[in-house]
Amino acid sequence: MLLVMLGVLIFIFALSKAPNNVDPVTIILGDTYTQEAYDEVYHELGLDRPILTQFLDYVWGVITRLDLGTSYQTRKAVSTEALARFPISLRISLLAVLISLPIGVVLGIIAAYKQYSPLDYTITVVSMIGQAMPNFWLAIMLIMFFSLKLKLLPASELNDWRGYILPALTMASTPISTITRMTRATMLEVIRQDYIRTARSKGLTERTILFRHALQNACIPIVTQVGNQIALTVGGSAVIENIFLIPGLGAYLIFSINANDTPAVQGTVLLFSAFVTVVNITLDILYGYIDPRIKAKYTNTSSLAKKLAKEAKKSGMEAA
Repeated sequence: MLLVMLGVLIFIFALSKAPNNVDPVTIILGDTYTQEAYDEVYHELGLDRPILTQFLDYVWGVITRLDLGTSYQTRKAVSTEALARFPISLRISLLAVLISLPIGVVLGIIAAYKQYSPLDYTITVVSMIGQAMPNFWLAIMLIMFFSLKLKLLPASELNDWRGYILPALTMASTPISTITRMTRATMLEVIRQDYIRTARSKGLTERTILFRHALQNACIPIVTQVGNQIALTVGGSAVIENIFLIPGLGAYLIFSINANDTPAVQGTVLLFSAFVTVVNITLDILYGYIDPRIKAKYTNTSSLAKKLAKEAKKSGMEAA
């Protein structure tokens, strides 16, 4: 995680120093300014120092104070604005995953259990269409149908809980398709195993076999896909947030890019990257609780290390 975040820091800092970037001083001062004012702001931003010194100061500020810089447009701390908007994007993303996870898993199990049936073909085709469908087009269609025609849900903003429904449904379309296809492929691989045949020969019901034996052993790829979808929905929410006028982190990123607000873009990208790495680490930890084989592997490794340390200590005492 530390190496990934360091790589992200180097990358976004290098991009901010690209030769074709707009001069940050002119963004702050506008078109009319004196040379003295220009030099003062230039010094205030630390642009007169060596590049390496600027990078080390930026990294030190991020590590020690979570200082992501100051926005050129609002002159406020980027960390304050970004962290205030991040829960909104995370809330919509988690709601989208809560919608897509049960639907995708159930449809994937049905498609695997009814392999090569008309129901399987229907689910597969619908999931492929859902994965290929652009989110921005689906968002516009949902607004036209539920907001303009039926007048059931608001078309924009988050004035109450109903404002989350259309954005969450829009962002859930791709995860539903992805989880469905992943679940189907994984379940097809698992239900052909010998222990599934043994469970059937013992007289267990198909429901018990599918949900207690097959699904449990097929959870690793599904959980991985769910974690990836959480990261993708949070990081890819910019277009959806702009369509629904949601003051989330994605909309803040788009606004900062259009305004050439380099510190805001850097801070937002860094926050997205940190979230993705945390999700990946959480998935790695969950693997040990989901799959007993992984947990046993680490348990055996820990026990072996303790045994070797104890023997080394005993050998040292005998030598002394």
